Amino acid sequence: MSSLGIKQDIGGVYEGPTTFSSAAILGYHIDIIPVLTPAKIVKNIHNGEDKFLSNSEFDLYKIELIFREDSFDPVSRIRRGRFYKKGDTQPRRWQVCSTRGVYYNKHELNDVATFYSCQISKDYLSYLKHPLVILGYEPNATIWTIVSIETTLLREEVVALRSRKTIGMLPVIKDEFFQDLKKLKQNEHPSALEILERDINLATPESVVDRSREAAVEILNVFLYQKNSKVDKIEDLGGTLNAFKGYLSESNKDKEYVIVQCAAKIIQRLHPRNKVVEQVNRDIPPVEEQNAELAIQCVGAILCDLGFASWNNY
Repeated sequence: MSSLGIKQDIGGVYEGPTTFSSAAILGYHIDIIPVLTPAKIVKNIHNGEDKFLSNSEFDLYKIELIFREDSFDPVSRIRRGRFYKKGDTQPRRWQVCSTRGVYYNKHELNDVATFYSCQISKDYLSYLKHPLVILGYEPNATIWTIVSIETTLLREEVVALRSRKTIGMLPVIKDEFFQDLKKLKQNEHPSALEILERDINLATPESVVDRSREAAVEILNVFLYQKNSKVDKIEDLGGTLNAFKGYLSESNKDKEYVIVQCAAKIIQRLHPRNKVVEQVNRDIPPVEEQNAELAIQCVGAILCDLGFASWNNY
């Protein structure tokens, strides 16, 4: 286990063994300064306590957790690195040398912000389901999910993070859709699609599936409204899907919009997996992140097949 020291006024970063005694920490100067980012591990972003770090909170001595990046793959959007948590006593004294293992000609530094390598599998993940990792400060904070955790010979955990943000996950929606949606809703509340776009990057998989179901209901209602402006808005996906099939039957279009029907059915089938009772009674697995991604893609397929959107903006 190792300690990490940061001397902000001179821009120095130091590494040494973990020690909780009052004596100065013996360490060495890191020549190539690693990428160090303030971090927060939360259940989801919509709880009152689970919010982004604010720039007004920036105080090196008060930061609870930092992420030290070891590598980043821009293709897979995977970052690998280690987490360090704040020491009980801030700041600490350090005795540092210029080279690792060479402890002569060392000098003492005061007021060094000190962090200790931590095992997030024990400190955080033992009580959090589907945790998210927030890196950085708002408005430029980013959201990450934990892919894997490896424990090294030195008992440090190397954590792989994948970017939660997926550019272009939903297609480009036409303005005409929102114009008709506004006529149907007759209020200024955010649409289900707007809420879904927000939750894609911020919420738990269960919440994303919920929002996808609401978005599918909204899309089918707009389609039915366009065909008959007197249609009553339906809140339930099963009822909306039945009304959609009824329209197709009356219009002799039973064999059309097959993908729309199947995509809506998939979302409808995923929704009960959010409920523990359904999981037990029907022996079905809980919602995972891949299920949430599938639900979002189904929403996109419904939008595009009904002519409300396109996967590109050209």
